[in-house]
Amino acid sequence: MAEGSVMMMVVLVCSTLHVLPGMHRAIAAASHGPGEAEPVWTRKGAAWPGSGSNSPSVTVGPFQTVFNHSSQACNENDFPDTSARAFRDRDGNIQIIAVNSLSSHRLISTMLNPDNATMVRDCHQPLMTSGFNADPSQFDDQLWIQAVYTADGKTIHAIVHDEFHGERHNVSGLCPTHIMDDCWYCTLLGAVSYDAGKTFQLHPLEERIVAALPQTYPQGMGHRVGLAQNTGIVRNPNDGMFYFMALRSQSLYGNKTSKEETAPDGMCVFRTNNVSDPTSWYAWDGAGYNAKMVNPYTLQKSGGDPNQHICHIIPQRDNSLRFSLYFSTFYNKFMLVGTCHCDLSSPSTPQCVPEGIGKHAHMHSHTNHERYRDPAHPTQAFCFALSDNLITWSDPFYIMNVTSIQTWSTHHSDGTSGQWYPALVDATQPGYNLDRVGESAYLFFVYFHPKVKDYGKSRDLWRASVKFSK
Repeated sequence: MAEGSVMMMVVLVCSTLHVLPGMHRAIAAASHGPGEAEPVWTRKGAAWPGSGSNSPSVTVGPFQTVFNHSSQACNENDFPDTSARAFRDRDGNIQIIAVNSLSSHRLISTMLNPDNATMVRDCHQPLMTSGFNADPSQFDDQLWIQAVYTADGKTIHAIVHDEFHGERHNVSGLCPTHIMDDCWYCTLLGAVSYDAGKTFQLHPLEERIVAALPQTYPQGMGHRVGLAQNTGIVRNPNDGMFYFMALRSQSLYGNKTSKEETAPDGMCVFRTNNVSDPTSWYAWDGAGYNAKMVNPYTLQKSGGDPNQHICHIIPQRDNSLRFSLYFSTFYNKFMLVGTCHCDLSSPSTPQCVPEGIGKHAHMHSHTNHERYRDPAHPTQAFCFALSDNLITWSDPFYIMNVTSIQTWSTHHSDGTSGQWYPALVDATQPGYNLDRVGESAYLFFVYFHPKVKDYGKSRDLWRASVKFSK
């Protein structure tokens, strides 16, 4: 996450069309009104193994504002800092959660369709309030709701991204360098709402850990450590189990070479048969879902073996496709949506690779990915990948050009806007949980305004219609 914030629930209201600076020449037809089906662009992706000459492609429609920070924010700290997570409550309303750790509010709408981009921001009370606890063993510092799942639209189970920031607590020795990245420790926690998503509470400490590295907070470790930025929860139609993915960062344990101080960064996969029990999650350990997730402080006291409780990163995943996970009923595969680098020298068939995540990021053995890492050439983009089993994934398929949050942070004073935290919402899918997407959906993302003086709080939530092809 970019910075600490409070979680909010948001309801989208505006339907203004936008053109992203430098995005694409075809957006010039701004005369199309909200909800019209005129596409912005369509590009075929590269063919993927087993597909023959065919490959997925995406048609992207006009951009619309869902949440406008300048006119809808409940307070100055009310801005989206996560990918949008959606569910249908017991009254049939669509609720969207895109929050931060300083202010968390929801967006509500009776429906999502081309003629109704309106969502209402609920400012009555925050969804959850960060504890800002200076004791890392309490797992209650800065909190972001990152995933939701419900069986009845009333009791909503959530996975919460918890960042412990040693540099922000006035405790001697907690962060000797006083540098954020040196003292950043992240875990994933369980929370629940019993009032249809109005408020969420963390589970008791002994039942709180959904996923964590088997290592306690190392004071002044010199780099970020933890499991972070998890996707939403998806039910696998083939086995009935529930899954999510998360970024593993700088683990002391796991699949690493003897020369590495820490294991490579990458994506882990987690599974349970009971989303109501935060302690029931197991991680893929390279052979199966055998790594039980535990409280690292309890593990340390018991003298347990950390290597029995570490998730392994999935193979060939040098990527930032870490934001949003779904099951595609159109492709009959799992779909992961995130960011990538693309070579657009052949506009009709862009070649894309995952974006690297950290100094230990590794390469695909069969492709020269270094050419896409040249900062003078790569085109940053939103992409999606497909998988039958959540472990082996296709290379990314192009959706649209973006400017990453990293590029925006150094160039926004020049008039550069940013686009980050992609997600899909298909409200035509049945049931309470919008963890499936069909042939058409809405692409949601956070829009970062240029020339800001508020450390990036001027952020809106935008959407565009997308239609997938085979």
